[in-house]
Amino acid sequence: MRKILNFMSFVILLTIGSCKKEDIKTTNPNQKEFFEITIDGQKLRDDKEFGLTVGTNVGLSQLCDGKYGTGQFHTGVENSRFDVGVYIVHTRNLTDFSLSVPGNFQLTDDWTNPFSGTQFCNLTLEVKILDDSQLSSLISGQKHTISSITKIKDDGNYTQYLVDGTFSGNYINKSNVTYPVSGSYSVLLEVIN
Repeated sequence: MRKILNFMSFVILLTIGSCKKEDIKTTNPNQKEFFEITIDGQKLRDDKEFGLTVGTNVGLSQLCDGKYGTGQFHTGVENSRFDVGVYIVHTRNLTDFSLSVPGNFQLTDDWTNPFSGTQFCNLTLEVKILDDSQLSSLISGQKHTISSITKIKDDGNYTQYLVDGTFSGNYINKSNVTYPVSGSYSVLLEVIN
């Protein structure tokens, strides 16, 4: 009888131990950055390993509030009809970026065009779409919504934030065809301490 009780205790402990391990796995944050877009009914998605690369920063420029920012390349996705490039513009240093909160922000198609004359703000999202009729333009007044900004890592020199959001709008191509665009993303941003 004692052997049976010891065996049952062992099985119960093993079960409890495995549940705890399972709980630990499910409480970890999403381990991938991603960008997903639906263009005219076609879904494209790119996933990348969380934290392996933060992206390429493109230039420094003065943002709408007079602070300095940078455009960080997030990803590119394509299929036989569309080629999409994604950047997110953000303030470059921790003092400025740490004041960022979720909300509605600018959506653009021309951050990487230095001659556009557009004034960009912190957390502007650029979604540039090329289709078979060449570059498509975003119909003005569109916004994207950031649902969360989570501090992930601080090594003393740089701080990383995970930014999650959604966007939607209408684009028009060179053939004057308008098509709806919507999507979501999770992107790792790095700012200087």
